[in-house]
Order: sequence, then C-alpha cells, then structure tokens
Amino acid sequence: MEQTLLWVLGLFSLNLLFYCGQAEVVLTVEPNWSVFFHGESVTLICDVKEGQETDWWYSFNRDGQRFIVYSSNKKHQTYTQYIQTGNYSCTGDNKRSGNPQESKKVHLTVLVYTPKALILEVNSSTVGAVMLTCSVSPSTPGWEYSWYSGTNAQPLTAGDVVFHSNDRISVSQDGLYRCAGGRGTPRYYTVQSDTFVAITPVVKLNHNWPEVFYGEETRLTCEMKGGENVVWEYEWMKQQVVLPENKKEHVVVHATTSDYMCRAESTYGQTRWSKAFRLTVIDSPNLSVSSLWPNPGASVNLNCAAEHPSAGWRFYWYKLIPDIAREYLYDYELLPGSTNGTTQDSYVVYNHTNTAGYACRAGRGDPVHYTSYSHKFVWSREFQSPPSLRVSPDKVQHFWSDSVSLTCEGNSSTQWTVVRFRQDGFTSQRCSGFGTLTGSTCTTQLNEQHAVYWCESKSGQFSSAINISASFKDILLESPTHPVAEGEAVTLRCKLKTGNFVADVFFYQNDKVVQNDTRWTLTIPAVSKSHEGFYRCEGKYSQRTLTSPQSWISVKSVSKPEHSPGHMPLIVGLVCGVLVIIPLLLLLVVFCYRMSKENKETFSSSEYASPQHDDACHYETVKPRVDTEDDEVRGVVYSLIEIKKRHEINGEKSKPDKGCVYSDLKIQSDADDDQMYAQVQSCSKDKKNNKRQSTPAVAEETVYSEINPGKSSDQ
Repeated sequence: MEQTLLWVLGLFSLNLLFYCGQAEVVLTVEPNWSVFFHGESVTLICDVKEGQETDWWYSFNRDGQRFIVYSSNKKHQTYTQYIQTGNYSCTGDNKRSGNPQESKKVHLTVLVYTPKALILEVNSSTVGAVMLTCSVSPSTPGWEYSWYSGTNAQPLTAGDVVFHSNDRISVSQDGLYRCAGGRGTPRYYTVQSDTFVAITPVVKLNHNWPEVFYGEETRLTCEMKGGENVVWEYEWMKQQVVLPENKKEHVVVHATTSDYMCRAESTYGQTRWSKAFRLTVIDSPNLSVSSLWPNPGASVNLNCAAEHPSAGWRFYWYKLIPDIAREYLYDYELLPGSTNGTTQDSYVVYNHTNTAGYACRAGRGDPVHYTSYSHKFVWSREFQSPPSLRVSPDKVQHFWSDSVSLTCEGNSSTQWTVVRFRQDGFTSQRCSGFGTLTGSTCTTQLNEQHAVYWCESKSGQFSSAINISASFKDILLESPTHPVAEGEAVTLRCKLKTGNFVADVFFYQNDKVVQNDTRWTLTIPAVSKSHEGFYRCEGKYSQRTLTSPQSWISVKSVSKPEHSPGHMPLIVGLVCGVLVIIPLLLLLVVFCYRMSKENKETFSSSEYASPQHDDACHYETVKPRVDTEDDEVRGVVYSLIEIKKRHEINGEKSKPDKGCVYSDLKIQSDADDDQMYAQVQSCSKDKKNNKRQSTPAVAEETVYSEINPGKSSDQ
C-alpha cells in the first residue's frame, strides 16, 4: 500500500515538473512595428501562457542581457530614447518553482533621429492641377499625414484641395505647400516637409504694346501668385542661356526678338521655369523724306513710319549737329515744335536750302522709353560759299582707285571735315574713315561705285553735296560736279582709260543722240533748262563699242531783277497820262497854229482871263463829268497855253513856215500835287531870201500845257 502511494506521488511530481518546464512565453511589441524613431513610445509585453499573471516574475532582455529584472508587471512601456537597436526577449520566472522560461527574440530597430516628411510632385491627369504626395523615409507603417499651405502653415481642408488619399492631394492654385506625418499614442510627429513651391511664374511686358521696336528699351516682369510676403531671388534665361539678372524686373536695353523665361528661389524653395515668352521686336521707325535732292527753297516732308502708329507713340524730330571729333556720331537738336513730341508721324521743314541731316525717333510710356534714332540726309546741289566743297579733278565720274582731293572752303578758323555717304544708304563716314585729312582737304582713292560727299563743320554747318562715282569701265563721261548756271558754257568729254577712239563718238541726252561725229567733246555754248538731264557717251575702241555711265547735268536758273512793287502805281499813272495828253497836245498844236495865222492876240476862257501882253497866255479849264449820284467832282484838269505874239514885217503878216514841233512832258513829284507839264515848241527853219533884204526868221513858238489833276471837293 505504501509503495503504491509513493509511486503515484512520484509520477505526479514528474508530470508537474514536465508541465512547468514547457510554459509558453511570448514577447509582444506595441505598436507592432519593427522600426521606431527617436522619441517614439514603445511597450513590451511578456505573456506567459500558464497560470495567473501574478504567478510569474517578468524580466526583459536585450541581446541576452536583462535590463528589466523580476518585475511583477508583464508590460514595460518606455521611449525609444531609452532603448537601443537589438534582439529583445522576455523571461517568465514562476514564483513557486523558480523555473525561468524565455520568449523568442524580436528584433527592434531604433533610429536615433526624428524623421522628416518628404513632399513630391507626381504626374497629374488633371489639366492645370499639381498632384503632391507625402511620405516618410524609410517607409514605415502607421503614418497619417497633415497638409499645410502658405508661409504661416495653415491646415488645408477639402475645400482647398482634392484629397485622393491620406498621402496624396491635388492643388490647382499656385502657392506654398507642406506636409507632416504622425503616428502612435501619444501622437508622434515627423518634422514638416520642405515647402513645395507650386508656383509657375509668368513673364509679362510692363506695357500692353504687342511689339517693341528694335533698340527700344523695354522691361519684363516675372510675376507670381501665391508667393506673397516672400523674399525672392529671380533667375532669367534668354534663348536657353542664363542671364546674370536676379531681380523681378528685367531691363532689355537693346531689344531683339528672343524667348525669355524666369523662375524664383527663396528659403521656401524654388519655382518652376515659366513658359517661354516671345518678345517680338520690329524695326525702328524709318525716317523717309519727300525728296533727297529738293529744289532750293522747297519744303521737305519728313515721315517717321511706324508699323503700329496708334500704339501710344509720340514722334520726336531732330536736326543733326556734326561731332567731327567722333567717327559716325552726331548730336541731336530738336526741331521747333518737337520738344514734347508730336502725335503725327510727319513733319514739314519749310524753305530748305542747305544740305542737312535729319533724324526721328519714337517714344512712349511714363517715363518715356525711346526707340533708336533713324537718320536721313537731304542734300542741296546749290553751290554755296562758304561753306563749299570742291573736288579736284572737277568731274562726277572717275576710274576705280583714282585719287581725288576734296576741299572744304569756308571760314579758315572753322574746323572742317569731308563726309561720305554710300548710296547703299546704310552709313556715313568722315574723312578719317576713308581717306587722309590735311587741314580742310581730304585725299582719297575712290573705292565706292556711288557716293555723296559734303563738308561738315564743328559749328554745325553743312556744305552743298556732290555725287562722285568710281567705275570699273574703260570709258567715262567727264561732267561738272556742281550745277551750271543758265547762259554759261559747258563742255562734256568722252574719255577712254587708255588709247583713242577709232570711230565716231555719240553723245546722248536722255537716251537721244545730240551729237555724232569724230569729236570727243560736246560743247553747249549757253545752257538752258532744256539742257538738263542724263548724259552719256558711246564710242568704239579696238572693235569694241564702249558706253560710259550716265551723269545728271543740273542747270540752275539765273534770277532776273524784278520791278519794285512801290513803282507800279507811278508807271501805270505815267502810261495813262501819256495816253490822255498826246491827243490833247495834238489838238492844242492845231489850235495854236490857226490862231497865230489869224493874228488873234487874245483868247478868253469861260471862267479865267489873263492880261494882254506881248506874249499871250491863255488858260483853259477842262471840266470833267460830274457824278450826279454823289454830286462829287472827280477831278479838274487845267491847261495852260502860252502863245507868243507873231511879228509883222513891213506891215504884213509873216507867213508861217513849215516848222518842227517838240513835245516835252514833265512829271513832278507828289509834293507838287502831281502836276504834269507838257511843253510844245514850234520853230521855223531859217531860209535865205534872194531879195536884197533878208526876211527875219519867224519867231519860235512855244506852247506850254500844264495839266493839274484835280482833287475831290472834300480835300
């Protein structure tokens, strides 16, 4: 009996020992993550699958070393700053038996930093929207993300953006965006992400004009929305080349057609590059003139042609003042009425006489931005002195590389230079650019087929201009460089470079033959306006027919003296008076002749009488018509006739001889009341008498006629 009882107790003890040695111990980590960041909370739980919780002592191990021993609490909550990366396990010790049981190992990674959220842009299927994602690296579970906007990190709501998921949103407004992650209890947050600058700048002109002119100064602005109150530094790119400009406004000094882009950067981040902005540049206003060679005294119309004249332009007009110390350069002097510009794109220069340079440019905006200057020269052929330009040899056409001297004649104290303007119309050059200037003489070898030359002084004077051409041909027409005055003689010469002509030489005026013979010269003894035109010559040399270039022969009119307008009334009055007096004088002569024949010594008038003397003087009043409407006498004309008494010889009347009559018409000044005197003299020729006593010559008869133009009755 006793043996049986001992056997049962031993078997029970063995079973008990066996059972206790197999107790299951499990280490659980909450939250159930394998990676933790510095500062996160972690709880270790040691579960023993036997008995009650109070039956065991709990110990926690790291890498085989106990750091928590014999705790009565199976849970151990701690923070990651107090634990390290390693293999963790726990041990349960039965309080009765003291037999320890250890759990399986769990590996925990503890990162010793606080993570930072990462915000990225991903492709969006929505036009005009930006899709953003937020994440934590390394990727770990349990994160929930918060979104913020602006510099003050205002939380975003569904009314501001579209939430595709917790970590993905779409934004359609430019702005600054950030995100942050949070997990666990208590809540653990990452560092906020960098700011994502969802801003696309826009390049804009600082005006509404669609185009700018070449050379015009303009300004481009890099505009942004959503980046207010942020200090930005800007970056500009022109034609894919980065410019050294870091301001919001980019000044384009000499505009050319180009693509411009900009972006900005701040402490919050960097924007995208803007879309390319095409700055379209058109040619500057082009100055044109109504005539390059106007007649002296004519008006010259200047036109500043702009492609878009209504685009807010005002036009400024200038006269060029030479700056002979600097090659190609001129100073600009505003023409009258152009200080504030004109809305009209045209300007008239009246009474143009001298060679002059003009310029225009356009301006707009406030402050005013100007285009570049457009130049044009208007020349005068009139020979002036001073200043004047003389060329030696004096001819228009020259052979290529011929040497010529161009001399500016004028005030010797003035500094002069010669200017050449090429007929291609692009540039003008002073002598230092194409020849050698000695004093006021420029010596050069001709290497321009067609050019205009003139003189300029430091004081702003221009001489007349002349055309000079250099030809590769073997034949030339020599003609004067300056206009020829009417009535002067001129000689044109047809000249070969080498050799002589072998046949007749033809001279042409405006393509019509004017001379065809063996002479090499064409002489016009007295030129007139009809001789003006284009001339050329043609001749044969060595079986070849050669034709010279043509030259323009200019003929200037010679002014004739004009009558002064102040003498015209006197001339008209004289003519009218003569026409009135001549018939009257004829009547008086006839009358006097009859009276003398009848030996009448008296002659009375109806209103006046003179005493009788040896010589009879008679007055005759000629009354004009009285205007019955205004009862005003238009004028009274008095005629004084003096008739000398004829002498009798031997009691007989002398017979009148056939005599001569002289008429003398005198016009006195205004101070004498405009009196006109007519003196008629009648005289007899002396005749010899064959009788013993010669008959005295008949006394001369003189008739004086005085005509006094009467005055109005109110004078």
